[in-house]
Order: sequence, then structure tokens, then C-alpha cells
Amino acid sequence: MFSDFIHKQMRNLYFLLISLVFISCSNDVHNPSVSLQGEWNLVNVTGGFTGIDQDFERGTII
Repeated sequence: MFSDFIHKQMRNLYFLLISLVFISCSNDVHNPSVSLQGEWNLVNVTGGFTGIDQDFERGTII
């Protein structure tokens, strides 16, 4: 009975992995000329276990 359960779980895992391989395949052409250029600034940090919510002035952290 336990081996039947393991067999079903392994079959489901195998099916999931094969599905992910075929879904993740793509024929999209990567265009390297498109990029994120310019100046970036960190303006806010939120989250974490302590609930951080801190704002920064533009230019403080680049």
C-alpha cells in the first residue's frame, strides 16, 4: 500500500517536471539592444520580519 502511494507521488512529480520543461521552452528572440539605461535611485524599503518602512531622499542611494 505504501509503495503504491510512493509510485503515484513519483509519477506526479515526473509529470510536473516534464511539464515545466516544455512550458519553459521558448522561441523568443532576445534583443540585446533593449536595456534598462539611466539613473536608478532607491527611494523606499519595506517589509521584513520587523516591518521596516524607510524612505530615502533621491540621490542618497544610487
